[in-house]
Amino acid sequence: MKASKVTVSLPGETLVALERARRRLRKTRSAVVTEALAEWLKSQDVSDADRRYAEAYLRRPERNQTTEAMAAATVGEWDRWGCGRRPVVLVSRDSAYAVRASVTVIEVSTTIRGIASEVALGLRAGLPRKCVANADNIATIPKKWLEARLAALRVEKLAELDAAIRFSLGMS
Repeated sequence: MKASKVTVSLPGETLVALERARRRLRKTRSAVVTEALAEWLKSQDVSDADRRYAEAYLRRPERNQTTEAMAAATVGEWDRWGCGRRPVVLVSRDSAYAVRASVTVIEVSTTIRGIASEVALGLRAGLPRKCVANADNIATIPKKWLEARLAALRVEKLAELDAAIRFSLGMS
């Protein structure tokens, strides 16, 4: 495919971040912008399945008592262990967050075993200390239990998380 030249104005801080990222990735500015734009365009494309999914939940929303009952055992266990609040990684499809009363999450833990169902996280991922997302601990919880966003995972970590989920569910 033949490339075309385009001139774009960027805020100064965006250009600085772009230059830093491209140097770290050892890519050209064009390559980084092309990849980022392709990902953004892909994220804007809502599939028919996602559209039907959202419409179905909007027509027949979940009842909160159902989602709370599903999650009660998991979160109740955490509370019994004295864990209190626990960070989680959201793993529901993006289209689900707007219409579902519950979300699927993976527990984040400081117990690190170095196994295929774990994804290493920590300071580089925006978390306060070394930890893992343990895909052996997948739960569905009421969305209202989520308090704050701690971090956003890089694309590489999302790929690792996908592999860990597949391993944990026996799909690899």
